[in-house]
Amino acid sequence: MGEKLTGVNPKIIQWARERARYSLESVAVKFKKDVSVIEKWESGEDFPTYSQLEKLAEIYKRPLALFFFPEPPLEAEEKQEFRTLPDFEIENLAADTIYALRQAKAMQLSLQEINNGINPSTKKIFQDIAVSSRDDLRILAEQIRNYLNVTLEEQLTWNDQETALKKWRSAVEEAGIFIFKRSFKQREISGFCLIDIEFPIIYLNNSTEKSRQIFTIFHELAHILLQTNGITKSDDRYINSLKGENKYIEIFCNNFAAPFLFPKHVFSEIIRETIVNGNANDKIISKISREYKVS
Repeated sequence: MGEKLTGVNPKIIQWARERARYSLESVAVKFKKDVSVIEKWESGEDFPTYSQLEKLAEIYKRPLALFFFPEPPLEAEEKQEFRTLPDFEIENLAADTIYALRQAKAMQLSLQEINNGINPSTKKIFQDIAVSSRDDLRILAEQIRNYLNVTLEEQLTWNDQETALKKWRSAVEEAGIFIFKRSFKQREISGFCLIDIEFPIIYLNNSTEKSRQIFTIFHELAHILLQTNGITKSDDRYINSLKGENKYIEIFCNNFAAPFLFPKHVFSEIIRETIVNGNANDKIISKISREYKVS
């Protein structure tokens, strides 16, 4: 067994585990040790070896040097950053999701450094369009579509959902918002956004259907325009647990994508056409999905 690192700060070991959303039991399993071993590292009764500390750093996705700091670094709690997600949903965020949020923050810092603090885009939708959660969704959808310079006619020319995703992503990125994709182990997470004065970011779960990724882009775009961080989940029943403005915001963001991607007047025209032709309901859905690249 290697020499034990008595200079390691046990408070940092505990803090790093809790921030990474790991239980004592799950860490013990990774080390194939009894829980008491991890508890002693966190209480200062015992210390890890260098190789054990390396493994802790790898599990918690933290630099090795951090464990020698006198105090844990100041980091905003997810409950403070994502107010439109109930506490029980925040507590259920997986370690991989928490790490993705940290990756996104690091990406924002890198973008700031690379671009000397100035977003290189000639258009910045998050600065040019002011939005309230009480705005008329139809009017806002039309305003944003005009800003992105994507007409319904152009949308109808896209051959498939993959093309549609690429086109919508490009349009939103040209408006000053950075979009990244990664696979999430927590499958119900569709994506999230982090606001910023110059470098707002959207992360998409590329394990989801293309149509879902398109929806997520515009759900998160609405969050950014409202100046709130957001996390999109495939199951939105959590909204019922929200209250006040947070509930208004989440409903607004959820409802924004539909009139944007598929305006109401177009839906009315398809319904009228269907009634005249006597088509069944499933044909309506098929036509909408096929032509407008929505789910």
